Amino acid sequence: MGARFVFDETRSRFVFPQDKALIVFFEFEAPAGDHTLSGIWKGPDGKTYSISQDVRIQTTTPELNAYWSFELYPTLPSGIWTLEVRVDGKPGGSHQFELVIPGGPTGPAPLSIEQIYQSTLPSMVWIHKLDATGRRVDSGSGFVIGKDRIATAFQVIDSAVSLEVEFAGGRIAKTDQVWKANRLEDWALIRADTLDVPALARDDSQALYIGERLTVFNVETGLVRAIGGVDITGRQKESPFGERIQISPTTSSESVGGPLLAPSGKVTGILGGSLVPCSRVHSDGILRINTATWTNFNRVSVTPVALVSETNTEIPVSLRTMTDGSVLCPPITTFASFAYGGTTIRLPSDPSAPASRDVTDFSQKDAAVVVYTFWQKKDKNAKGAIGAKVYDIQNRLLLTVPSKKATIPQEAPMRSAFSFPPSSLTKGAYRVDVLWQDQVVWRTFFRIVE
Repeated sequence: MGARFVFDETRSRFVFPQDKALIVFFEFEAPAGDHTLSGIWKGPDGKTYSISQDVRIQTTTPELNAYWSFELYPTLPSGIWTLEVRVDGKPGGSHQFELVIPGGPTGPAPLSIEQIYQSTLPSMVWIHKLDATGRRVDSGSGFVIGKDRIATAFQVIDSAVSLEVEFAGGRIAKTDQVWKANRLEDWALIRADTLDVPALARDDSQALYIGERLTVFNVETGLVRAIGGVDITGRQKESPFGERIQISPTTSSESVGGPLLAPSGKVTGILGGSLVPCSRVHSDGILRINTATWTNFNRVSVTPVALVSETNTEIPVSLRTMTDGSVLCPPITTFASFAYGGTTIRLPSDPSAPASRDVTDFSQKDAAVVVYTFWQKKDKNAKGAIGAKVYDIQNRLLLTVPSKKATIPQEAPMRSAFSFPPSSLTKGAYRVDVLWQDQVVWRTFFRIVE
């Protein structure tokens, strides 16, 4: 009747072979214009079984109606099915129905969000990164994955001197021991006394879940966890970092290290997925790079939990050993007399002249990559030496700038700079550590883009 679909019968339970197909009808309100609707059919296990062809509709009123049909066949699992509808790429609603296939497989019912929340929360932890003074400089997430094993993202432990693992209920376990870690794949297993905290089950099936909505714990202001959903938008391999699961929307930096949860409530991935190790820098060592580069460095994706190997983890190693072995980046030491720094193509010869525009992305054809810093005495230790080191993405040392003695003035900022030609560098990201008395006091990154 007009724009409306009229049913001669409505049901929520369908039995094969008496029922050969079913139709689900949706009504929406949307601005007049062109719209694209898509339907995703999910089985009792939460997995996507079918994606219907997109429906394109042009409307002249706020009324937007569409229907989808689904053919039944004997190998479909019995149970509660769901049709999820997207309107112009955004969730528009869902409808559940029961499907009975005599003699067919029976799929397990997916857990509700409440069930996932209640079963997962006791196994979640906070991981606080400590500097040499014992001060907390960063916080991320993690979860118990086995007896005395805490899974998290590598970036959450990178540059740490020691760690505090805070369990649900407030118990804190201090540690500097790591069972195993992979800096490029962005995962780590921390050793900490888990007592009787239950471990989360792993989903090592490597199911794709493309187009599905899975569960995460995002983190709001004040380290408050909020359970919610993210869409799985793709999976791809990033050389040399391994496979990554792409999600939308992104999550907060404090959520990094937490689990991506399948409909079964099992862990299918670890939030993080950094492609630029060491770029998670605390506020004292804040990066001065452009917004586009910062976003690229800190976009949150997911490392599949299937990459996390728990074999040969009987002998843990210390954070200090990992730092000395160039597995971890050295920690940033707070130094009040460091003012700021940046990277550019050229600098005026007069330090008091207006600075050149900061540049983060360079070409091999550029004359130089110039790294500059400014210093002004705000600390009693005004005499020392300034140096620097440049690394590639694999933490290999490419350039050492010899330390030069300096006396930091109190009256006006002092400029220090060094440069090098980018012609021999390949495309990718590079790290610069600026040193005072052989301690890293500032860190930044630049890219060679062509």
